[in-house]
Amino acid sequence: MEPIYALYIDTFFANNCAMDFLALWMVDILLNRSAKKMRLLGWAALGSLFSLALFLWMKSYLLYQICIHLLVNPLMLLGAFGKGRKYDWLINYLVSYGAIMLCGGIMQWLNQTLFDGTHLYFSMVCTWGIALMAARFYRRKRQVQKYLFPVTLKNGAWSVRVLAYYDTGNLLRDPYIGQWVSILDERVLPPEVTADLSFRLIPFSSVGDSSGMMHAFTIEELTIRCGKEEQRIHPAVVGIAEAKLFEKREYQMILNRHLMSG
Repeated sequence: MEPIYALYIDTFFANNCAMDFLALWMVDILLNRSAKKMRLLGWAALGSLFSLALFLWMKSYLLYQICIHLLVNPLMLLGAFGKGRKYDWLINYLVSYGAIMLCGGIMQWLNQTLFDGTHLYFSMVCTWGIALMAARFYRRKRQVQKYLFPVTLKNGAWSVRVLAYYDTGNLLRDPYIGQWVSILDERVLPPEVTADLSFRLIPFSSVGDSSGMMHAFTIEELTIRCGKEEQRIHPAVVGIAEAKLFEKREYQMILNRHLMSG
């Protein structure tokens, strides 16, 4: 006697819609597509309805799977993110499948291992939370890396290489000579170098510190490498900041906004 399976249409639709929406949302976050959330939800719902219709209509499960992977999912991605370039569509496709495989694995592991297979929807909610937090962390990490540049400080016989962050909020200017000031971690320069520098105090203000004084000095040249190109500023003014400003940061210097915006 063949086993009898019960299909709960509402459960089938809700599960598919939730996972499709999660996949689309992760594509949007990871690839910075900036699609509207209601548009993603709408296409996830349409894709799930189409999947349900095919499941009920087709007798061959293999043919159903082929239609899902080669017809429904591509159309869902096309509707959610637009036509764009073929390369963009392919990346959307691959990332969406990677997201589904990863999230599906996490959900099954949570449900079977931690909840004894009895809390599928709670496992799904937990999976959503894990996936979105990871995706947002990755996007923030990538956005920061877009603003990181190798920088060389040169003055006389010494030169130092650091990783600098281009901060559009750094508008600090030396009031005495009118030049823009970049900010350097106090730990970068060794004592024998700082001993030979001529420091001056310049006023500054920042969040949490409405007014203060910063040690600054002028160097012969500051070189910013952006890809294969280099931008040289000479002379350049550098301010020294306390190490706590750079704690748990990848960079050791904060570039002034005007050094790269002209």
